[in-house]
Amino acid sequence: MSTHGFDFPISLSDDLAQIFILREQKNIGLPGYRHFIGNGKVKPDDLYVGLGFARDNEILFEKLLRRLVKLQKFKDGADSSSTFYGNPNIPAGYTYLFQLVAHDLTKNTSLPGVMDEPIQKNFNARRRGLLLDTLYGGGPQTDKSVYEAESSVGEFRSHLRVGKVDPKPRYDAVEDTIGCPYLQRDLPRSAQTELKEPTNKWMLDVLVADERNDDTPMISQLVVLFHLAHNAILEKLKAATGLKFTNGNVPSAINLFEATRYILTKVYWNILKRDALKRMLNADVYAEYEASNFKPLADKNIDEIPMEFSHACCRVGHAMIREAYQFNRFHSMQELRVALATNSNSMPQAFPLEQSWVAQWSQFFEIDGNKPLLSRRIGPGYNRILMDETLFRNLDFGKYTPQKGSFPGGLLLRDLIRGTMEGMLKLSVLRELVPNKLQQKSSLLSKNGDWEDRLLVWLEKDFDEFSPRELDSLVKDPPLLFWILFEAMEQEDGKRLGTLGSLIFGDVLLARIDQKYAPPKYSAEGQSLDDIVFESKMPQSMPDLIEFVSKSYDLDDRRPRFL
Repeated sequence: MSTHGFDFPISLSDDLAQIFILREQKNIGLPGYRHFIGNGKVKPDDLYVGLGFARDNEILFEKLLRRLVKLQKFKDGADSSSTFYGNPNIPAGYTYLFQLVAHDLTKNTSLPGVMDEPIQKNFNARRRGLLLDTLYGGGPQTDKSVYEAESSVGEFRSHLRVGKVDPKPRYDAVEDTIGCPYLQRDLPRSAQTELKEPTNKWMLDVLVADERNDDTPMISQLVVLFHLAHNAILEKLKAATGLKFTNGNVPSAINLFEATRYILTKVYWNILKRDALKRMLNADVYAEYEASNFKPLADKNIDEIPMEFSHACCRVGHAMIREAYQFNRFHSMQELRVALATNSNSMPQAFPLEQSWVAQWSQFFEIDGNKPLLSRRIGPGYNRILMDETLFRNLDFGKYTPQKGSFPGGLLLRDLIRGTMEGMLKLSVLRELVPNKLQQKSSLLSKNGDWEDRLLVWLEKDFDEFSPRELDSLVKDPPLLFWILFEAMEQEDGKRLGTLGSLIFGDVLLARIDQKYAPPKYSAEGQSLDDIVFESKMPQSMPDLIEFVSKSYDLDDRRPRFL
């Protein structure tokens, strides 16, 4: 018997509506998750069930994916092809900053590839949000392997570990001989050579608090950047002669660590508020946040994570992933298909990391006038590699609507199934949570909005596989992830999220950025911790943070290139 986060069996013939009714009546929730409505009462009729039966929904999604794989055209002439899909508003690095945010908010059990597969009880193991637990884990005393050993045995560990990259550039590299090498540019990895294992010479183990941060070199390089930032802040606090901690008998090393974590977390929040969200959110929604001093507008509850964020809105980041990345200007483009396998779990023999995967950060963010790589525009569909069933296999995919040749599925199908199986709020219910002022500014959600007509036109364009019942379901009650992608394309030309997507995304982050968090008690001759660490002001953007790290380690003229 399969279970789905609660004690009810699910099979292809199960009526999802009845399952959700039973769940709500028995008040059986998924630990660590809730609905975006906050503490309000959710009725079973408020929840998305699609066509009602699991089998019918899987058939519907298979057809929807065949529509989504078609070329998407934007109003300014761009399209979703591999040659012209760049988002001028969001450089490629922000895709992975948002992935880091997702890892910092949720850590849950995986979901299956079809709707009738056994599902273990799903829960969110991340009990705190946006406090960089994805970097720090349980701290030096709990996750000791994440932290660098100090000079004395048993001494409290304060520095986050970093690892070395391969000192030899790859064969296709343009020779870079300027400056001295600085090779501490990868996650710390370990080969257990003392163990009697067939693969003990390979770097199978990555010493980080969250192994998802080694999924690809794109996210692992960003995590290395944050590790370096932590260590730089720690050293500046250590060197401050006038800094004294005044909170009783807590050892100085622990105070220094906690103060460092506090400062980096505040920098992280600052970047999200003033840089990342400004790029990602609808301009009207962001203006409302600015006017309210970055307070959430609809969902102020900091407890647990709304499923509408974790299982739909957060998945928009997958639509932003490019098919190839040039990590630095001394190496050629790296294909996403290869990047997905470049981690210690899939390809441990590939480490130490080749320099072709080391980030020159002006390739990912706007630094010193350089033009970075751009993220993919946000619209209905992912890139072709992420929709490849050979890479992201969904069990029994194509069983009910077999097609000749290959057809799309992959990560997008998995994300659609995830949203349906958890029973998220319907679009009509979420629309009522949008503040009236913002609702009226939306061409889709206002009283005069024509989302149904526009959805119908889009779904039927050069596509005739949907039955009338399927079309009616998709138009009147679209899956939330599909809606958020469609809204971004229709309302913002794929350059940022639309109104509803922005509200869910912004509220979840800003409610947690607003949480109370204080450093250890200290005195510093009238200076703040910020004054001690930063010469002028705390970094306000990702380029600011990168330049702070570069200056701290004197990396301007080192290789592999940093800026």
